[in-house]
Amino acid sequence: MTIKTATPNPCPKHWGKSLVLLAAHGSETTPEGAEFVRRQAEALRQRGIFGDVRATFMRDVPHPRDIIATSDYQHIYVVPFMVSDGHSIDIMIPEAMALDGTLTEMITQTDHKRVYLCRAVGTHRAVRNWSRDIISSITTDHGLSPDDTGALVLCHGTTRHQGGRNYAEQVTRDIHNSGLVARTAMLFLEEAPRIDEWRSCVPSRYVIALPYLMTSGRHGAFDI
Repeated sequence: MTIKTATPNPCPKHWGKSLVLLAAHGSETTPEGAEFVRRQAEALRQRGIFGDVRATFMRDVPHPRDIIATSDYQHIYVVPFMVSDGHSIDIMIPEAMALDGTLTEMITQTDHKRVYLCRAVGTHRAVRNWSRDIISSITTDHGLSPDDTGALVLCHGTTRHQGGRNYAEQVTRDIHNSGLVARTAMLFLEEAPRIDEWRSCVPSRYVIALPYLMTSGRHGAFDI
């Protein structure tokens, strides 16, 4: 008797009939960040895993709430296109979209939708590895000695929630433990330690500044 072991299918059957909404912050003043999200949505759509993939924005259009209201899909995945879990995922998105946890049943007389709130894209281990790989490529390309080099992980930050800070600490620790640089520090736009204090935090001859952001929007293009 021959026993065949089936290879598990990592994609649930309903994914092909599901809608994925990449939910980014969005900004009317820096459209470059929105364009990056749209390109990511198109790339994921082209893979044919899901029924459709759309780029949406919490502070711009289209808003994910409006797409859900007019969608015919019964399974909808809201994927925060953000660098970490935190205030946006725990408070802002659920309140703005009337979501009740990771799964919300939206039932009317004529419709029944299941809306899944996923974790932020940036929480995936591959994103943390990518941050370390960027540091590695810069030190290699420029021939930088670890003893002479420091790295800054530059984040948004907020005093309303510690989630983002916790992930920034993990990324900073990964870079430090890699041995690629001698000194590391994480700095923030909206909490201490502030980004403008960077000189005293990493007094290295060479300093690599890594914006810990998902897109090059207003914060990446101007604030930092």
